[in-house]
Order: sequence, then C-alpha cells, then structure tokens
Amino acid sequence: MKALIISHNPMSTKHSIGKTLLSLFSDFKKEEMCQLYIHTGVPEFDVCSSFYRITDKDVLYGVFKRKVAGGQVAASADGRPQTNSTDSFYKQTYGNPKNRAPHRELLRDMMWKMSPWYNKDLKNWIGAEKPTCIFVAIGSGKFLYDMALKISKDYNIPIYTYVCDDFYSMKTPRGICGGIWKKSLVKKTRKLMERSRAVISICEEMSDLYGAEFGRPAVTVMTGTNYSVAEIPKVNEGAKTIRYFGKVSLNRYKSIADICRAIDKLNEKLGENFSLEIYCDDIGDEVKTEFRDIKSARFCGYISGEEFKDRFFSSDILLHIEAFDAESVDRVRHSVSTKIADSMASGIPMFAYGPDSVASIRHLLRNNAGVVATSKDELEEKIKSVFLSREVRLEAARNGIETAKKYHDSQKASAKIFELLNDSEL
Repeated sequence: MKALIISHNPMSTKHSIGKTLLSLFSDFKKEEMCQLYIHTGVPEFDVCSSFYRITDKDVLYGVFKRKVAGGQVAASADGRPQTNSTDSFYKQTYGNPKNRAPHRELLRDMMWKMSPWYNKDLKNWIGAEKPTCIFVAIGSGKFLYDMALKISKDYNIPIYTYVCDDFYSMKTPRGICGGIWKKSLVKKTRKLMERSRAVISICEEMSDLYGAEFGRPAVTVMTGTNYSVAEIPKVNEGAKTIRYFGKVSLNRYKSIADICRAIDKLNEKLGENFSLEIYCDDIGDEVKTEFRDIKSARFCGYISGEEFKDRFFSSDILLHIEAFDAESVDRVRHSVSTKIADSMASGIPMFAYGPDSVASIRHLLRNNAGVVATSKDELEEKIKSVFLSREVRLEAARNGIETAKKYHDSQKASAKIFELLNDSEL
C-alpha cells in the first residue's frame, strides 16, 4: 500500500493542515506515502518517499508560458521551515482573508483549469511513485478535487476524501459570484464523492452529514495530538493568565474581546490583574479598534518552534474560541479545531467560549473537557471560577487528558487511517 496525499499544505508543524497530516500519517513508513501539494513552503520532515510541489505562482506563469515549473522538493535539512514559506507572495496569497472571497476563489480555479499543471513531469513522478490510493484533503479550492479525479481516473486508483472544513453545506455567499462559486463547488463535491471509496471526517457530526448526503462509508478520525498525552494535570497554584495561540479571523477577535471585557470587570471588582495573552500574526485596524479600551488584552505577536512550545506548555490556562455571528457559525459548524487535541493532551486546563451549535464546543461540553461559556451572560462567572478555583482547573485538566487519550491519540488515529486505506474490501 502507498498513499498519494494531495493537499494544500505540506506536512509541517507550521500550519493546521500540515500538523493534522503529520498526525494522521505518523504510523506510516516513509515508503508508504508521497505528497503532492501547492503551498510555497517545504516540508519540515523527511517523512515521505517524495514530495512534489506546484504553487499558485507556477500555475499563474503557466497560463502565459504554457509550461508549469512544478517539481520535486526535499524536506528541510534542519527540520525547520524555509524562508519561502513566509515570503511576500505567501502572505499576499494565503495570508490575505480577502482571497477567500467567492470571486477570487473562482478566478483561482479558472487559473488552475487554464494552466498545464498536469504535465509530463508530474505524470512521470506519479508513475515512479506508484501510489495505490489517493488521500485528498479538500477545502474551498476545486482544483484539488480535479487533481484527485484526474489522477484517480488515469492510474485507476481509489480516492479517500478527507473533510475537516465543511464548505458543501455552508450557506451560499451573497452576490452573483457567491452563487456561482457555491453551485460549482456543490457540483464538484458530488463528482468527487461519487468517485470516493470512503469519506474520512474530523467529527461525528461531519460523518453523519456526509454519509447521509452521499451514501458513502463515512469514518470519523479526530485529529491526533502532535505531543505525548500528559500523564498528570499541569495546574499552577495561582493562575493569572489565559493564553490564546492562533488566528483571530472569522470574527474570533470579537469573542476574545468579550472575554477580555469580562476580565476587566473581574479585575476591577477583585482588585486583580488577570490578563489574556494573544499570540497571533499581524492584526488589522478593525481588531485594534475593538481592543482600544480593553486593559487585560496582551498582543504578543506570532511565535513558532521552541519559543511556541515554551510558552504553550508554561501556560496557566489555554483558550479555545469560536465566533457567534451567523456566517462564522455556518463556516465552522461541523469542524473541530486542530488546536483542541494539543490543548487537551497538554494537561493544562482549557477555557472555551463559543456557541453550543458548533461541533468543537459540543465536543468539549460532552466530555466536560474544559470550562466552557456559551454566552456573554456566563462569561464573568466562568472566568472567575477558572482563575480562582484550583479544583475547577484540576477537573478540566483531568477530563482533557482522558478525552485526549480517547479521541486524540495520534498512533490510534494513524493506525485507523492505515487500516482504512489498506482495506481493499471496503
């Protein structure tokens, strides 16, 4: 058995899907997988027999030059991301939320359709690698669907579709372009599902939805942690700070601001100096305006590598948040954040804030794996309890560890993926 992994990101610790893929395939041997991806960076670890990269820039030039300069890439020699993973083109292409607008998604798909990316060099690479199945991690870009469908047809190998973000059932974006994009995505998804031997999803809610909708076997494999699951809780005596690591997009910053306002009120009442540290990339003017009069927020910038590990594992309390507006809820309704697995496995108590209609919040509530507030009215009291009560933090941490062992063990998840991809009788 050899899996051809088709995805946006390479296997790495830098991006969510990269971390997820590392976890899902951690139990595989190097010769049992190869990867085709479109991100500008390079893999951090030499875990595949070969990596092949075709970037948006390659494809854009290919529209005019009629030749796409994709090719094999080697993993980073020192296990660290290369500078091209954060160059200006990367930030403009992947870091700009405006590029998720329907009209830009349509233009991107058209660019890939017009460019000769499926060329002799790529076909020779696939022929040399001899994959026996395709594992495709789909998203909003339909060109990844086309990659899987073309290769599956030409090499007569089955597709296993991995879904961690549900674009199929989300509401149609406003405007003419939104309608065209959604209609074309639905059509392409149906075509991919018809060809897929099975659907692999990140949570039960997603599996139920896709299994019923497409009549395909739907298997839940929750994201495994990238770290060892803690044996005992890590609960500091005097918790003073909540830490958040991640993006503030999809209106998450508004939920963070709600928490900080509640902390400000608590500090004023109790004469305390509790704070919330936010580790994220550059923030825009809209975010700065939201936090203008908030005292407890500390924006600490983006960190990675050993510095991230040091801050993460020395945290008093870890934060998970979701936004409450209808559009954001619709976007993440059937998703479970990849950070949840690492947070619970750390043994550090979690605080979470978000609507109970979102799968990630329901996952925490079902397992009592954190202190969870599902409305503004609950915030101040729940924050007070997590800061002032060591017993509350201890219970949250213990339950988090047990939940991580049950649902987020990387070895178990990877073994399940291996068994699925190796099952010719499915």
